[in-house]
Amino acid sequence: MTNTKLIESAKDASRLFLRLAASADEIWVVTAWASDGTDVARSLWKARDRVARLVVGLDFHQTSA
Repeated sequence: MTNTKLIESAKDASRLFLRLAASADEIWVVTAWASDGTDVARSLWKARDRVARLVVGLDFHQTSA
C-alpha cells in the first residue's frame, strides 16, 4: 500500500527534504529555482557526494548565485 501525504507549505517541503536527504543513498533534484544559504542548500552541500543529478532552472534569472 502506498502512503500519500499532502505537502501544504514550503516549510513542510523543506523539513521533508532534509529528513529524506539525510538518509538517502542517492539524491536527484529538479527545481525551477534555488537559493544559497537555506537549510536545503546547506544539506545538499553536506551531501554533495550523494547528489546524482541537480537541475536548476535559470530562464528568468531569479536564482541566487
